[in-house]
Amino acid sequence: MKYLCCWALNDPNSWTEVEAYDRELAATEYVKQLCAGDPEYYSRFSGGNLVQVKIVGGKSQAYEVTVEMLPHFTARPRL
Repeated sequence: MKYLCCWALNDPNSWTEVEAYDRELAATEYVKQLCAGDPEYYSRFSGGNLVQVKIVGGKSQAYEVTVEMLPHFTARPRL
């Protein structure tokens, strides 16, 4: 299904179309797209931030989206 998403602090009239199974997934996919376009968004969503989600012609609903950054470390022996 296609949803429209908007970051609450951005222009509330600038909706981005996201395809997802439900509203929660649409909100997270939208934030993934923002982060892929500009890594600065990782810090903006690290403590949680509101995303508005709606279907075309429908009422929007707010979702708090949080980015959890889990570090991954790898060790290899040096020869």
